[in-house]
Amino acid sequence: MVFRPNIYGDTLQWIFADTHTQQTTTIEIASTPTQLIRSTGLTTGEQKNMPIDANGIVTCKVAGIFMLQYHCSFSGAENSTFSMYWKINNNIQETGKTKWTMKSGDYWAISSQTMINLQEGDTIDLYIENNTDTNDIELENFNQTIFKIS
Repeated sequence: MVFRPNIYGDTLQWIFADTHTQQTTTIEIASTPTQLIRSTGLTTGEQKNMPIDANGIVTCKVAGIFMLQYHCSFSGAENSTFSMYWKINNNIQETGKTKWTMKSGDYWAISSQTMINLQEGDTIDLYIENNTDTNDIELENFNQTIFKIS
């Protein structure tokens, strides 16, 4: 048995958040990342030492290597091409980027996972951009998991 004192420096770090509430992200300028709109119910996500605010922004409490994952389904924005990114602090990350084209406006499911080195106090968010035009996109289902691996 491994003893793990309940302090930030030596404890499990993880968060799981999901929503099944439809949320529309308004695209004002093509090819410009904007925060992915998620339900404010995310604050009830299960978490261990990684607080999440009402906008879905997670704060890292200890430094380390983390696995970041998301699984989403979208609808609308027929024939538009989108990219979704992790945003760490104020920096859009190319690592873990997902790019897809919405065909016929039906539901499209996308997933991503990446490993990233985070520092205490780093904020983690998701941003999306429409690379084609200014058609909005609707998030149908959303699942996000972040956990420390090293």
